[in-house]
Amino acid sequence: TAACARGDVVYRLRFRYPPDPAAVAASAPPPTPGLDAIAPPETRNLAYTFTGSAETVPVRVFDNGSRTFFRWAEGASTPAVYARGLDEAETAVSFSAQGDYLVADQVAPAFVLRRGNAVAVLYNDAYQTPALDAGSPQPRAEAPRGPRWPFGRGRAQP
Repeated sequence: TAACARGDVVYRLRFRYPPDPAAVAASAPPPTPGLDAIAPPETRNLAYTFTGSAETVPVRVFDNGSRTFFRWAEGASTPAVYARGLDEAETAVSFSAQGDYLVADQVAPAFVLRRGNAVAVLYNDAYQTPALDAGSPQPRAEAPRGPRWPFGRGRAQP
């Protein structure tokens, strides 16, 4: 442009510095309460025992009746965690991290912890099989007759 040719161009220069650490600390939200404040002691099941390799066992484990909380020592690698049902079958565990805890979205009779060749079974000694109540599906009075749709051919039979 003509302004560039005449040397009338003005550039804007801005410096951005990181915020002062003291100001950042002052504006930070208050720390969230620890897991101990979230799950009061009276709602915890601490009755867990184990067999097998102690190197895979967490330093803390408990459940609140619907989820199981695991915490390993700082710096320890976390093993793969599987739930073991009453039929001894193992299934992968869905979990999330909450602070220092790995939280499984279930309570199980036992958990299998595997890291390399090290294996431990962590038993929930207070596990109770969920009971059926009036709102639960009820057993049939008689066995169904003949093939049933969608597994058999044709329509469902009364």
